[in-house]
Amino acid sequence: MNALISIVMPVFNAGDFIEQTFKSLLNQSFRDFELIVVDDGSTDESINIANKFATKDNRIKLLKNTGKGAATARNLGIREASGKFISFVDADDLYKKEMFSSMYSKAVSTNADITVCGYRKFDNSSGKTLWEFRPLGKFLIHERIKSRDHLSDLFSVVPPSPWGKLIKRDLINKNNILFQELSSCNDFAFTYTAISKARVISFCPEVLLYYRANTGKNISSNRGSKAINILEAIKRLKDNMEKLGNFKEMRQTFLARSKQSLQFELSNCSEEEKKAFYSYARSNLDNNLARDLELL
Repeated sequence: MNALISIVMPVFNAGDFIEQTFKSLLNQSFRDFELIVVDDGSTDESINIANKFATKDNRIKLLKNTGKGAATARNLGIREASGKFISFVDADDLYKKEMFSSMYSKAVSTNADITVCGYRKFDNSSGKTLWEFRPLGKFLIHERIKSRDHLSDLFSVVPPSPWGKLIKRDLINKNNILFQELSSCNDFAFTYTAISKARVISFCPEVLLYYRANTGKNISSNRGSKAINILEAIKRLKDNMEKLGNFKEMRQTFLARSKQSLQFELSNCSEEEKKAFYSYARSNLDNNLARDLELL
């Protein structure tokens, strides 16, 4: 019998933290899951540690994805998944014992295509809380909403990160939603394409996930220009929505989210990086989209 939840975890040199992560996942009160661990060419002890846990727990499945990046690793996990739901986790984060129990119960009771939980971002060295996201508040006053009634708010408030979400596998497979093969921002088109196709989205208001920041080792760190990558991600999201037939009605929502993400990435760029970005945009963006994004 297939597991109810497939948890997909890409791994790249997470040896300093992965043991803690395994323990917090395998200690979940919800037991009916498979943990698909995809090694992305680790050169440290990550896979030795993973093997140690796999020999003791048959819910763990180990796969190889030699140095192809987090997006390809997650896509491989999607192909191998058998659960009714899929969730994506990072190999250096921590998870409350009741995380998947709470999210699964919410998903089933609300018949949600996507369930979103709260998370806390903390500094690896100091343990200090850097940011906390709780998905209720503002417009999200209900724990179950119809996606199309609140798409603008959902695109604005729900972060693009794949973790902290429980997604029906059918939603992903029927719409052929995959992660984009970029060194960063590869989750942007995936997440917002999924949200745009979801009928119902539900929310667990509590913090259930602890995101470890400033490790210097997460799978997308220091790989390429994020500003250029977010531009490619915006193009992919537009293409996805056009293919799925919902771009025209969601055009303004798409543009608002895209501008928000572009502004964030550009705010972290040096002047030289900005020059390179605008040069790239002029050469790789059609004029209509460039004007819509206020890049011309």
